[in-house]
Amino acid sequence: MLFTECTAPLIEEEKYPRAEFITTAGFTDFIAYDVETTGLSAARECITEIGAVKVRNGQVTEEKRFAFQRLIHPYAGVSPEQADRVAWLTGITGDMVASAPPVTEIFDAFADFAENDILIGYNNKRFDAAFLRRAGMFAGVLLSNRQFDVMEQSKPYLKGLGINKNCAKLCELAAVLNIRNPQAHRAYADALTTARIYLELLRCSQ
Repeated sequence: MLFTECTAPLIEEEKYPRAEFITTAGFTDFIAYDVETTGLSAARECITEIGAVKVRNGQVTEEKRFAFQRLIHPYAGVSPEQADRVAWLTGITGDMVASAPPVTEIFDAFADFAENDILIGYNNKRFDAAFLRRAGMFAGVLLSNRQFDVMEQSKPYLKGLGINKNCAKLCELAAVLNIRNPQAHRAYADALTTARIYLELLRCSQ
């Protein structure tokens, strides 16, 4: 996976807003999203896939108009060892993303899909939101949607079950809630799972 270096950002970092996170659940209209990446650092690594699902009135539907899934051409070089790790974890190979559009093209489409919805993710406060922000900087597209972290929402639930973990991985929490992830570590499937987890935790809290 050796690809072209990205150009300079169209919006300077100090001028690009950081995501505003809300902490109160209860909303039933939202977009759940997930990103797959080449590594853990938003400053150095690249998005390889964005997936999202639009939820209305607490109903998850997999209709095409409510789904978003795009592979992305990484903007920076990826070592063979790193590429192997990415392929092993996500199933996304170099061949799959070689002809995909760059994030600067995909981000605009994602922003159109997101509209003004609340964006929910799993551990997005520490991970996904930073990658979206960097992508927006280079695409020159402001994404000012409020966000919500389902990992934070899950902590009281885990404590109530006597699970002594400050946080659980998405797959672990899905298993506890008997929610099947159709394709773990692929962006759309993880977004779909996140949506279902949020709604189940909301139901449990009522």
